[in-house]
Amino acid sequence: MLQGCLSPEIIRDYPKVRVSLFASVTDTNDAFSFSHVANQPDGYVTELQKCAQSSTAMGTEALIPEPYSTRLMPVSDMSEVLAAATGVLLESIEFVGYDGTLVGSSDQNADNNTAIDSSQSSALDAYMASHFRGGIVGNWQPNYCRPVVRVNGMSVLDMMGSEIQDAATLQRNHLGHLSIGIPLPFGLEYYREFDRVTKVEVYGGLAQWIATSAEATKKLVRYPLVCMIRWRLK
Repeated sequence: MLQGCLSPEIIRDYPKVRVSLFASVTDTNDAFSFSHVANQPDGYVTELQKCAQSSTAMGTEALIPEPYSTRLMPVSDMSEVLAAATGVLLESIEFVGYDGTLVGSSDQNADNNTAIDSSQSSALDAYMASHFRGGIVGNWQPNYCRPVVRVNGMSVLDMMGSEIQDAATLQRNHLGHLSIGIPLPFGLEYYREFDRVTKVEVYGGLAQWIATSAEATKKLVRYPLVCMIRWRLK
């Protein structure tokens, strides 16, 4: 990140730095439910394990239990950014992936976890694992990580659809192409001024296909994402 290279004018005009955090969540409510993640210190310990769900396909923006939505929940107070009436600068966006898998978790697929765990002895054929509870992951392909960030309904970050069009259906939703995602961690500097920020939406997913699992169909293991958006206020 290049915060150290900011011009003096930007720092002078927007001296207050605020960071918004968003995290993967299995909540299916249209409006985020305050009680979905337990109101206790280990609430997100449990939720991150739930986010290591296995499925037959990658999630979408649809709010369904499986595959759970790629919608990320705001987990920090956005009120100061949303209340700013004299201009807001969107400085940067960053995504980091985390390992929510845990052998023995009742929220996860035992066969997939066993395949990941057993593969760690291989020098050339292991599945990606952080070896830590909640450790950072994300550098494999296909990783299905194609995030979207919308501010006031405008896509300020979008991986878009696939380039190649099916001649028969005229569709660009080629699942193989769309499985290729950005390597993580991923960040970009934006430096866009907004008169007002009224709504922020963040979507993103991360997954690994466990081809050698004894699981018959649900071989796609999901991993939670955290998004950090850095704002500057006057």
